[in-house]
Amino acid sequence: MAIALTTETGPSCHVEAVPVAVLEVREAPDSVRQATSSRELETTLQVLDGIVYLVAGEDEWVLTPGDTATIDPGMAYRRWNAGDDEARWLELSCAS
Repeated sequence: MAIALTTETGPSCHVEAVPVAVLEVREAPDSVRQATSSRELETTLQVLDGIVYLVAGEDEWVLTPGDTATIDPGMAYRRWNAGDDEARWLELSCAS
């Protein structure tokens, strides 16, 4: 599974995983797009405001406030603000 999309109350690690970092990301519309990332950690994004476009492997998602997506460790991904206003999301990294 490349991405798990849910509408849970917040990002969290699997039971056997340990949270390593939580970032709150704010990005203006038409910001410079981040290069593809790949981490050896599970990464979960939860959109708080705006619209975030996420590409992971061959999967593509448009995430809106309340949506949560989990990216498997080692999976290459890109995400960016896809809306007309500032986007804000939480990014949680977990180690198994």
